[in-house]
Amino acid sequence: MIERPLLERGLERSRLVPCPRGTPVIEEGEYDDRFFVLIEGACEVSVSTGTDGRESLTGWLEGRTSLFGDRAVVAELEAGDFFGELACMSPWPRSSTVTPTSDALVLEVDEDVFDEWRDGSDEFRRVMDEAYMTRGLATAIRRVSALRHLGADDLDELLRSAAIEVHEEGALVVREGEIADAFYLVRGGSAAVSQRADGALRTVSYLRPGSYFGETSRVEGTLRTASVTAATRLELIRIAGAALRSVLARRPEALRRLEGAAKRRAQAAATVIEDDDLASALSFLVHEGLHLSSDVLVVDLARCTRCGLCEAACTASHGVSLIALQGPTLGGHLLPTACRHCADPLCLLRCPVDAIHRERNGEVRLDDHCIGCGRCQTNCPHGTIAMAPRRDRRSGRTGRPVEQQAAKCDLCAGIGGRPRCVQNCATAAIGLLSPQALLRPLVARAS
Repeated sequence: MIERPLLERGLERSRLVPCPRGTPVIEEGEYDDRFFVLIEGACEVSVSTGTDGRESLTGWLEGRTSLFGDRAVVAELEAGDFFGELACMSPWPRSSTVTPTSDALVLEVDEDVFDEWRDGSDEFRRVMDEAYMTRGLATAIRRVSALRHLGADDLDELLRSAAIEVHEEGALVVREGEIADAFYLVRGGSAAVSQRADGALRTVSYLRPGSYFGETSRVEGTLRTASVTAATRLELIRIAGAALRSVLARRPEALRRLEGAAKRRAQAAATVIEDDDLASALSFLVHEGLHLSSDVLVVDLARCTRCGLCEAACTASHGVSLIALQGPTLGGHLLPTACRHCADPLCLLRCPVDAIHRERNGEVRLDDHCIGCGRCQTNCPHGTIAMAPRRDRRSGRTGRPVEQQAAKCDLCAGIGGRPRCVQNCATAAIGLLSPQALLRPLVARAS
C-alpha cells in the first residue's frame, strides 16, 4: 500500500505501545491526532448512544447533552486492523472509544507521519478516505436512537447515497420552506436552527455532533420546517431522502421513533417562538459560542459594585488583568471576556513556535515558550487573548529574550481552587454558571 522507503521513514518516527486489557487506547470526545495499527490482541469500538436528545431545548436544559451516556459496541478489531484515522483527517474530537479486550500491542503513528503516508500513496489515501466515510456514517447512525438498530443492509443502502458536506461559519445549509430532499447527520461543529415568526427569524435550537436534521425528508415532497445555519465550521453527512424513505419503509419501529423525535422538536420550537426573551437568549448563546461551553464566567450586575478587586486579583496572578467588566449581557448577567475554547480555534493558526495548543479535553492552552508575536491575539475572534509582560524577560523553553507573552483567562487552571477573581469578589457577584442555568429561568417562565 505504501512504498517501502516512505513506510520506513514513517516507522522510524512511530512507536510500539503495549495496551493493557480494559484501558482505552482512545476515548470519545477527546481532541487527539494519532493513528493506530493493531499489531497484537483484540479491541472493541464503542460509541455513545441516544445523543439525538440534545437537539431538544428541553433535553439540553435538563442536562441530556452529554456525549457519555449509554454505550454500544459497533465493531471488533483484530491484529492488522487500523483505527484513529477520522481524527487525523478532521479538526473534530474522537467519535468513538477503542478498548482492548485482551492485552494488546499497537503501532502509534503521529499526525505528520499519517499525512506523509496519505500524501505519498494513492492507495493509502483511497483506503483512508473510504474509511472516513463508512466509519463516520456508521458512528453517526448508531448515535441516533431512532436508527440505532438498523441492519448492515440498511447501512449499506444509506451509505450508497451519502456524501460529506463542509460548510463555513455563517453558511446557510437549508432554508425554511424548501423541499426536504435529504437527511443530515452532524459529524463536527455546530449549527443554529431558526424559524420565521411574525416576519422575524428566530433561533429555536442548536445542533452539535450527534445531532441530526431533515427528518421530514422521510415524507416525499415535504417542505423544510426550519432553516439551519452553520454556527461554526460544520461537517455534515448528507443522506438522500429517497434512501432514507426506502430504509424506513421496512423498519416501522425506526420510522415511529423518528416521527416522535420530530414531534418533540416541533413542540420545543413552539415554546421558543412564543417567547421573545427566550428566543433572544438562545440566539445570544449560539452567537457567542456559549452553547458549547460547560461553565461560563458571569457577573451578577445587581451585586457588582465595580470596586475593581476582581481585576486587581487577576493582575496579581497573571501580570495583566485578563478579566474586563465589559461585554454582552444576558438576564442581568454580564459575560466578561474569557476564552471560549472554540470548536475550531482560529488562535491556533500560524503560531511560529507552536506555543498554543488544544488539550484532549478541548481546552486551549498557552505554553511558556511563547515569543509574544501576537498572532494568536490577532486571530482570536472574541478578543480574549491579551499580551502580558514577561517578568523574567525570557521564553520558557528556549530562554530567548521576550518582552511579552500571550495570556488569556483559563479560570486559573493550575493555581488551585476557584478563580482568583471569584475568590476576591467582596459581594460574591462573580461566579461560574452553565449556559443551561442562564436559560432555565426564562424557560420556566415560558412553560
